[in-house]
Amino acid sequence: MMKKAGIIILFILFFSAPVFSQESMPHVSELQAEVRNNLIRLTWTDSPDAQGPVFVYSSNSPFDPAYPSLGQHQPVEVPYGVASYIDETENSGIIHYFVAASSSNWDQDKALWVTEVYNLIIPLSNTISADASFVADPVLATVSTPDDARTEVEEISALQAVIDGEGVTISFEATNSLRNTVLYRSVQPIQGAEDLLRAVIVQAGLTSPFVDYPVPGISYYYAVVFEDELSRGSVKIVPRKNATTEPVEVSSLIGRVGLPWAHIEPRSMPLPLMALNYAVPGIDSFSELSRSIPLSPEAARALSNIPKRNPEIVVPQKPRAFNVDLNKDNNGPGEESDLKAIVQGSFLAQDWEKAIAELRRYLTIPRSELTEARSRFYLGQSLFFSGNYREALFEFIMIKAQFPREATEWIDASLAQLINR
Repeated sequence: MMKKAGIIILFILFFSAPVFSQESMPHVSELQAEVRNNLIRLTWTDSPDAQGPVFVYSSNSPFDPAYPSLGQHQPVEVPYGVASYIDETENSGIIHYFVAASSSNWDQDKALWVTEVYNLIIPLSNTISADASFVADPVLATVSTPDDARTEVEEISALQAVIDGEGVTISFEATNSLRNTVLYRSVQPIQGAEDLLRAVIVQAGLTSPFVDYPVPGISYYYAVVFEDELSRGSVKIVPRKNATTEPVEVSSLIGRVGLPWAHIEPRSMPLPLMALNYAVPGIDSFSELSRSIPLSPEAARALSNIPKRNPEIVVPQKPRAFNVDLNKDNNGPGEESDLKAIVQGSFLAQDWEKAIAELRRYLTIPRSELTEARSRFYLGQSLFFSGNYREALFEFIMIKAQFPREATEWIDASLAQLINR
């Protein structure tokens, strides 16, 4: 039993033979494992019949199908709806995982919450094995306190961002080349881990030097962090070491707009320059200041008869969502189900501040190209309806290559709001 805030939670574990059949007992499904160095990311689909916390068991030997939890270490409890867990292992080799569903109900007679864990193994559904074979770092092997020593021994330093034509060359030094790094870009200084929520991921798994192609005419700051620190939530930002303190800006006279892989220009080409001394009668070509020419009485009367137009009123856009994110079926990889939960939750409820926070936190981890584009589409709308039209405009520009029609509509709406403010 565990006591928390005056409420006793009782865990009932099934050590006897299962009463339910495999078809009727609630269980998680589509359990998958992704291995990267010493990190193992588990994703699954929650059971629709049991909405209690999910328990993750790990073992160096296969589980006993009849008593999978017997003799195992204390499982990791994951809230229902998260559907993912990252395990950091220190030993290489085969690791076996079993993920059990549970249900929580309030017992009126005992006045406590009763959690029932369904310890039934369903092959190829809620159990999986992962090969965590990795090469140990010889530097870290000599350190007696890995958590504290890693911060001192393994670090990113000497980060520099230098303008090179239409790109920005990013260079840095990493003491451990086996750990993946992630490059962030922001229009605001990156002084702490919380500032990464307002930044965008440029590249994951990069090596120094790296050339970035930002939008010209905008000042940017950069930061480089280890990817596994993002998963553990232990990112540290040290200005002048892994974060730049001086902004860099590609000249707007370069003649290109947008990232190099964007085949659709975010804006139309500007009109050619016009010589004023040929376009305006009576201009002095030396001073380029035109002399005031009074209107004739007929022209003045004609102008006075032109009805004055009222300022154009921009009709607010309605929130839009893709059908794939509105589908109630929770099939697909973990990143898809996580995005669906945000869209069907705070986004559809029009809780824009919560949606902005959840989407920015969701984008701190590298996603597939289309999933990231859809996430930025929802983030741009959330920023738009919260009144942050300038930030929303940047998000819509970023997705114009993937969703040109949708992005163009919202870019026009954001510009109209900025002009009419």
